[in-house]
Amino acid sequence: MNHPQFVQDILDQLGGTGLRGAIAYCGGRQLLYTRPEVKHPLYPHPHDGIFSFVPNIKKRAVILIAVELSDTYFVGLFVNRELYGESTGIYCDQLKGIVEMAYDDYLKEEQGGYFYIG
Repeated sequence: MNHPQFVQDILDQLGGTGLRGAIAYCGGRQLLYTRPEVKHPLYPHPHDGIFSFVPNIKKRAVILIAVELSDTYFVGLFVNRELYGESTGIYCDQLKGIVEMAYDDYLKEEQGGYFYIG
């Protein structure tokens, strides 16, 4: 697959696409990326690339990871196109834990700690 280097970097920092990775942990599907020259409707700020995926949440949601111009990451959980929670200034070694924590926090607060099956 031919995709930009930032996509592979983010996948590696999330633990890959296997069972040990944050994407599998969140029940992720529909992995997408946005090149730096394209404005993203959920993250209108300048960026060096955006990676997003749909987590296993009852409501329509997306976890968005933007490579900030400062070479750190923005992580946002959007539910029904509204920002539910965010973290900024994230370094590469923190990315996996922050994504998993955002998913866990949503499940605890909004779904009683349960994930959706079906």
